[in-house]
Amino acid sequence: MAPIKESEGLPTETSRLVGGPSDKGRPRTPTDRVTICKWVFCAALGWGAIGCFVVLIGSELFTQSKWGVASYNINYLPYFDDLQPPNLPNNTSVSAAFIGNGMQFYNDLPRLMETMSEGNVSQNSCYRFGSTLKSIPIHGNGMATYWNTSSAIIDGASVDGLAIHDFGACTVKQLLFGKDRHLEKLAFKSKDGSHSGNPCVDFPEYMDYLDNYYSKTENRPKWDFIVLSDNSHNPFHPIGRGRGISSLKAHWISWIRKSRAIPVFLDTQGYYDSTNATVDVPTFTSITYEGYTEYAALVESYLPLSQKPRIAPLGIVYQLIWEEDYSLWLKLFHGDQAHNHNSPLGTFVQGCVIHYTLLGRMPEKKAVLKDDMSELWKYARMMQPLSDPPVDPFPNKADAEYAYNIAERVLVNKQLPKSFFIRQKNV
Repeated sequence: MAPIKESEGLPTETSRLVGGPSDKGRPRTPTDRVTICKWVFCAALGWGAIGCFVVLIGSELFTQSKWGVASYNINYLPYFDDLQPPNLPNNTSVSAAFIGNGMQFYNDLPRLMETMSEGNVSQNSCYRFGSTLKSIPIHGNGMATYWNTSSAIIDGASVDGLAIHDFGACTVKQLLFGKDRHLEKLAFKSKDGSHSGNPCVDFPEYMDYLDNYYSKTENRPKWDFIVLSDNSHNPFHPIGRGRGISSLKAHWISWIRKSRAIPVFLDTQGYYDSTNATVDVPTFTSITYEGYTEYAALVESYLPLSQKPRIAPLGIVYQLIWEEDYSLWLKLFHGDQAHNHNSPLGTFVQGCVIHYTLLGRMPEKKAVLKDDMSELWKYARMMQPLSDPPVDPFPNKADAEYAYNIAERVLVNKQLPKSFFIRQKNV
């Protein structure tokens, strides 16, 4: 870079501070130079002290000083080494209720699961953008804006001549059990728009359609699996993790037990956290998995053995890709940058992980590795929100196959990334 000419382009007031043209008549003395050096040195010390303080606070907040040094010799990783579900025959059908936020509904994960499993996974969902384990039982579904698309129209379904879209269930309880008296109260309270986005609130005809649908005995929900994810910061952050645990105790444990379904916690991916630049990908990933093991262990303590929770280790697969091919790792994220939500390639990896976690086997390569990968999303209600540009490209077959193989190494061969760690408490 060429040096900037003295005082070039600076206003007169600023040029005086740097010894510009207006200062030419005043000779500079050694005392001036010493004073300037002292000020620069003091400022550097001050900013250094502030920086150290911030780092210490961040370290205490995110890693907690009571935890020991990371251990890279992992002999046993809870729920990861246990993840050996029975390999169900290719024609075995299972049902899965998907509950979460944008970490799942980007690129329509539920309908992708139907395609990747060749129809062996039936699904319904309750999603809300930015939701947590605490908030989604209160506000319910928020997909009225996102899935109000032509691809979401249910064939042959209408109320008073109005086409019906597949928005999913309007609340968690309606999804799990087909009925939720809280929904009527929610609709009444939401007339001011405070909970806009719930399809049963925004479209009364949709509530009528679901009431009629679930009134039929054959349509009452019966789930094999409940796939859950919290806001991605909560399992990682001590305060957020505490809120998640409280919510599990308050609502989720009783609902899961009543449903008789196996809970599956989706271990979401680590990424560069813009709120705290000191948190790297391995730390984010490793501590997030730790949080989900706490969630799973708590729920397991209240459930029969037949409902032992599983963790779908998506974050671990992402981390291994991060170690081996950073450029491919970037392609896993919306906008081709390491923000947080999945690109179609990321959702493809997500689908592989969930397929194995539910069915005990990877999806058939011939069914999911295609010359035109967009075929996997031909039934998607939405890829990415129009309000969140740019539009991501579909993956190419070579990238998808490489990511598929890494997922298989993690899921089947139980390969962990070298940078993954377990924190241990000091005794």
